[in-house]
Amino acid sequence: MSNEEPVEGKCNAETRDGGHCALKSGYKTDHVGEGRCKFHGGAGSGAPKGNVNAQKHGIYTQRSNYYDNLPGEEKAWVDALVESMMEDAPFDKENFQKFQMVREIAIDMHKKRQANDYTSDEGLIQENIVRDENGDPMMREGELVTETDENPVNMAYDRLDRTMTSKMKKLGLLDDPESQKAEAGQSVSEQLSQLRDELDG
Repeated sequence: MSNEEPVEGKCNAETRDGGHCALKSGYKTDHVGEGRCKFHGGAGSGAPKGNVNAQKHGIYTQRSNYYDNLPGEEKAWVDALVESMMEDAPFDKENFQKFQMVREIAIDMHKKRQANDYTSDEGLIQENIVRDENGDPMMREGELVTETDENPVNMAYDRLDRTMTSKMKKLGLLDDPESQKAEAGQSVSEQLSQLRDELDG
């Protein structure tokens, strides 16, 4: 919805229908009450310095680009995770293909950590602006019309998690649930056996 003429206290950016945006000045920005709304360029002056392509969470970024663009301390976190996993691995760094898979898993774990931060800030459910056939935000009784949907990062996160778990099992870095249950059952039976021996003795 737009106004035919600019109105004081509104965004007033020119809309596709030739009118002026009816949203409050600075709507959903850090400068509410001044300037354009979030949808017409008022959200800010671009990505912060050092933020490659305004990357929000990195879950869709190729691993090599993702790692290359990490700050030094975050690269160190990934590298330390690789070293930690290699200590438990049933192979060494000489097996280059498996070592590369471990590096991919570590990068994916970092991506998951970033996605966790993103979804904790943005929420698992997103509120989306409903737009008219011209692409302008729809208004009802002076309020913006919205609809809710699952955050798409959540679906990508789940897929990444399943892929990572599968790779870790394949490399022998993660026991499958059946063997974990067997080990847990064995330890319980051992404890019961020890308790029985103590009671008998």
